[in-house]
Amino acid sequence: MENIDQLMTPEMVRAAGNMMSSMDPETLESVMKIAGNMGGAGAMDEKAVKEAAEKMKGMTAEELKEMKDDMKSKRSGLTPPPAAAASRLVEKDDQKKEEGEDLAEAGVLKTEGNTLHTEGKYEAAAKKYCDAKELLAARAGEPAAAALIRSCTLNEASCYMQLQQHERVVETCSGVLAQDADNVKALFRRGSAYRQMALAVPQSEGGAGAED
Repeated sequence: MENIDQLMTPEMVRAAGNMMSSMDPETLESVMKIAGNMGGAGAMDEKAVKEAAEKMKGMTAEELKEMKDDMKSKRSGLTPPPAAAASRLVEKDDQKKEEGEDLAEAGVLKTEGNTLHTEGKYEAAAKKYCDAKELLAARAGEPAAAALIRSCTLNEASCYMQLQQHERVVETCSGVLAQDADNVKALFRRGSAYRQMALAVPQSEGGAGAED
């Protein structure tokens, strides 16, 4: 008998997904009944099976390995289910959608902040940028999220520049430079803030006089 690795090649899994997604309801119901009698997908309803079929079409190597491991475990009597593996595919897809929604929502907040910045409403704009960063804080290690956080942070620093809050500019830009030491905007804005802070310090009495 062929083993799981021989039976579940990427090509065969994609073919199975295409076949399942194109089944008419009557045929799909019959397949579900047979799978249920075999201890397989009986716990899944028609919608779940259809969703699993769609995931199978574009299944990654990692997801295929997980499904194979589930099948092997079932044969060893350790766990139930191809159904569990298919359900996890649906859950992973839902998670990816949620992550994409977070990025999209943060992008909207940044755009709203940009509009407020253009209108000269710098405090409100800074709040939008902070909200966007907070939304993505848990995903700061991901490239797309990190890039959006960095962009919002630089825009936040621009707001503080306009508000003459130079210490906050320094603090904000230093956070960017801790991750990206050569960031030109962060270097320029922090340097400008340091210059303004130095100009604001009153000189000592007589300190500016000519030497004898």
